[in-house]
Amino acid sequence: VKGKRALFIGDSHTANSQFGWQIQTCKQTGMVLTNTAVGGKSTPWMVQIAKQYVNRNYDYCFVYGGANDCYNSASINKTINNLQSIANLCKENNVQCYVLTGFNPLTCVKSNTQYPKIYDSLQRRMITGLKNCTVINCRKAVKITDCWDWLCHMNYNGHKAMSDCVIQTCKFKRVGK
Repeated sequence: VKGKRALFIGDSHTANSQFGWQIQTCKQTGMVLTNTAVGGKSTPWMVQIAKQYVNRNYDYCFVYGGANDCYNSASINKTINNLQSIANLCKENNVQCYVLTGFNPLTCVKSNTQYPKIYDSLQRRMITGLKNCTVINCRKAVKITDCWDWLCHMNYNGHKAMSDCVIQTCKFKRVGK
């Protein structure tokens, strides 16, 4: 995948510009990074970003979203439909779409709210219900010790684990290996 163009769409879990999983993934594989992720955003915004950015100039599109939808009690069906819209747009433009589940909210989130259960339900629907994309199940990659806050914003080790999960699942070759 060295030299291939990769678009990243997401929220704060993909917006880390210092050592984020997307940066580590591109450094390890040689992909060329375009990161549109912004903290606090939800999937309706991500659909608009996809409409602006997804085109035949990209080889890959990585989408990591839904946590903010769940936190704000958005409908799981609407969130799945938004992710599916992005996957469909990628297919129309011959861009390989990957959707990440993210961390396991049942083990990584410290909250007494319904958020962990709602996000867990969304992730399970991602795995079984999305079409025209590859869903990368990263739920086992990140441990609670890889998180620096109660919503599992990841530290360096969490981002590394997420990157390793992406590279292994996609069977991407690491540069220099």
